[in-house]
Amino acid sequence: MKRILGFVFAALVVGLAGCSKTVDIAVTDVKVNPTDKRMYVGETFTPVATVSPENATDKVVTWISNNPAVATVNETTGLVTAVTIGEAKITATAGGRGAVCEVRVVATPVTGVALSRTTLELDVTETATLTATLTPAGATDSEKVLTWTTNAATVATVDSAGKVTAVGPGTATITATAKSGAKGECVVTVNNIPVTKITITAKNSTTAQANFNLDLVPGVAAPYRELAVVVEPTTATVKTATWKSSNTDVATVDANGKVTAVAEGTATITATSNDTPEDDDDDPESDTVVVTVRVEKVTLNKSTTSIVAGADETLTATVVLFDSAADRSVIWDTLNSDKATVDQSGKVTGVAAGTARIRVTSVEKPELTAICTVIVTAAPAP
Repeated sequence: MKRILGFVFAALVVGLAGCSKTVDIAVTDVKVNPTDKRMYVGETFTPVATVSPENATDKVVTWISNNPAVATVNETTGLVTAVTIGEAKITATAGGRGAVCEVRVVATPVTGVALSRTTLELDVTETATLTATLTPAGATDSEKVLTWTTNAATVATVDSAGKVTAVGPGTATITATAKSGAKGECVVTVNNIPVTKITITAKNSTTAQANFNLDLVPGVAAPYRELAVVVEPTTATVKTATWKSSNTDVATVDANGKVTAVAEGTATITATSNDTPEDDDDDPESDTVVVTVRVEKVTLNKSTTSIVAGADETLTATVVLFDSAADRSVIWDTLNSDKATVDQSGKVTGVAAGTARIRVTSVEKPELTAICTVIVTAAPAP
């Protein structure tokens, strides 16, 4: 009897099992984290998709990009790769439900700028070109544009290609800056090249200036000569000089080396280099030239003299004319013939007691004259 009941129970169990049916659990929601993402060109990331409920029957997620030209996505893993600048929607779907991650791809900025030199030493007028290494290597080309600047253009300048030119002694910082603000710097030291020799020349000449004359002519603007200096070496940093006249009553000189005649005489013109010697005990380099200011004139060996009536004295005249071929002869006359006479050799003869003025005149230039005052005294009684 027990055996029969066991068979019946087993049959019932088998029968019930054959009648059971599997029930699918539907997906009710899909979420993506993050819902938006900013990416650089070449960058990758994997968003996370969450399917609800957890016991949903079909939880397989499929990924798709609406703009693979901008960003691609691996269909099964969800790995997103930024391709180029733009926007794309990355959609995750499961069980008929979906969610979107909005991706915005932007230019990859430069994060580091390393210059080929961080320090540089140049002499004045020398040049050097700096190069820059940018990181990351995959930075977008438009982000790789550099702006080159100097903080001291009187010391060193730099062009858009990184070429540095030494201008004057001192220190300057050259900076290369990317659009992102990343920058690299190089400290440039420009050395002073000292002046070892200075030579006075005529303006626009390289030949040493010899001593020279300036000829003053009455009624004509004062003559002048423009001087300059040449320094050695030609690469010397300071090429200017300070000018000075030893006698400004004779000739002046301005800051540019223009020498102007003032009156007859001589003056020494000195040009002193504005370069400061490295040794404090040394004087700056200098050069000199002598200017003689000449005046056309007639002079007498005496401006006054005394003679006795009946006696005589011969005066001597000197004629100064600029033209070496000019006639240097003179004419003598007296302005008071009743007191003294004069012949054409300059011999003055006293006539009577009193004062006479003896005049000598240039034949070549009659405007040039000189006068000697002659005091005539009476001859002693016999």
